[in-house]
Amino acid sequence: MRALWLILGAWLCCSPAWGHQLATAMLSLEPVRPGQGQWQMQAQIPDLGRGPTPQLRVSLGPNCSQQGPTRASSVAGRGHRVWVFACADQARPQWVRVEGLSPQLPDALLQVQLPGIGQQFHGLNRQQPQAQLPQAPVPPAVGAYFSQGLEHIAGGWDHLLFVLLLFWCCQGWGLIAALTGFTAAHACSLTAVLIGGLRLPSLPVEVLIAASLSLLAAELLRVRAGASPSLALRRPGLMAFAFGLLHGLGFAGALMEIGLPPEARWQALLLFNLGIEAGQLLLVLGLWALLALARGLEPWAQAPMQSLRRGLPPLAQYGIGITGVVWSLDRLQGLML
Repeated sequence: MRALWLILGAWLCCSPAWGHQLATAMLSLEPVRPGQGQWQMQAQIPDLGRGPTPQLRVSLGPNCSQQGPTRASSVAGRGHRVWVFACADQARPQWVRVEGLSPQLPDALLQVQLPGIGQQFHGLNRQQPQAQLPQAPVPPAVGAYFSQGLEHIAGGWDHLLFVLLLFWCCQGWGLIAALTGFTAAHACSLTAVLIGGLRLPSLPVEVLIAASLSLLAAELLRVRAGASPSLALRRPGLMAFAFGLLHGLGFAGALMEIGLPPEARWQALLLFNLGIEAGQLLLVLGLWALLALARGLEPWAQAPMQSLRRGLPPLAQYGIGITGVVWSLDRLQGLML
């Protein structure tokens, strides 16, 4: 009986300690603008029940400095912290260090999104508050570069919209010349950056890529209104080559994030470019198929189909032109910050 009373007394004495819940902070680090050296760290700090929210401090290595004050807020007792960092020479953070962990908040789970490498998770605690980050991506196998190019063009709406404008720009041999010029320009830009060592700031290039949509859309609308074609539409291959150099620089920036295998640089570069061109060709073939379908439906709905074929292109061109202006201003704002 005495032993039971002793166990009960020990249990009662220890139970108040359970009121101090041990919790884990959730942190995430991701680039604000990939390739520009700006990174954002967010922290979710759970409600510890008693006492103030721990004041966590974050650093990303000697080449990164915090920009502005830490933004702090609280929702339902949970603390939310946001830090913005700028890394010199558009570099990656070397490591992540979290200070301010307490006995009630001894651990932190860090999620890092690294361009070209992917998502990583690191566990931090009071004894090991620092996580080392890889500085360079591991190039994939050579055969994977075709799918990398195909995936990149599938997600590059500014490039796909430009191909759509080229489709409206000309038909027949003119369209073939434009697509050939666009393809050749991609190859030149990719080679100049990845093999020749050409280095240009990515943000001004992105501004000009968005502006190219507005310029070509405006030219198509001007000709549709009855104006005489300019040199751009009279020489579509030359025009597409000039704008393709810009778009190729955008592709090169993405490929730099992936990296090239040193032993097979030319093969990987060729496959990546072929993947991009395959995506463009699939878009053009899809547009041709839609036109053929529309022509086939005209005998059953001639007036509506003809109205759609006449009205849809100018409406879409206005939309693409406006989208290009919005993207240009948005990217220009990022350039000025």
